[in-house]
Amino acid sequence: MSDKVRTVSGILNLLTGTIASRIFLWFDDLERIGDLPGREVYGFQYFIRDLLDNVPNNLLIIFNMTLLPGEKVEDRIAFLGDAIRYRISDKITVQPLTKDDYFAYVRDLLNCYRLKPQPTETEFFPFEKPALEFIYLELKTKQIPLEPRNINNALSSALAAAINDIEKKESVITKSFVEKHHADIFSKISFPKG
Repeated sequence: MSDKVRTVSGILNLLTGTIASRIFLWFDDLERIGDLPGREVYGFQYFIRDLLDNVPNNLLIIFNMTLLPGEKVEDRIAFLGDAIRYRISDKITVQPLTKDDYFAYVRDLLNCYRLKPQPTETEFFPFEKPALEFIYLELKTKQIPLEPRNINNALSSALAAAINDIEKKESVITKSFVEKHHADIFSKISFPKG
């Protein structure tokens, strides 16, 4: 067992014994594991395997992966190797959001970060609903999956464009603003590879 695993498992064991009842480790963008050199992939696989073998049962590791169109979960899990694959107990698949789910997701996301809502703020502040409708339609038109990552990228890009636009006078992001900055907003979203 490596020093890294001993250190991390010691910290996790200490935390679950004193402060926390559960520990969550979240690995995002794990679909990129296939881009790593083989030596690094093996190092990651052995680290996770040893970590799982040396920590308490109340450790939850989440591997977040975005599949390409037509790709299967098993295709991505194969990159994790047998040592990890056989230790996976649950697979959760998130389907693209419906229009109602999209608006509920955006509303919940914005409310999550709103500390003290002002009376003038709408439920989608700092966006006007028509701006969000336009973003939704653009994602659908460009056949970009309506998944949280793509929605977050579009909203983050719209917010960044609004913050950096010295000519912007409105306190909200309007549909016309999104149309004007369309190229910037949608350039950072990964388009599906077919």
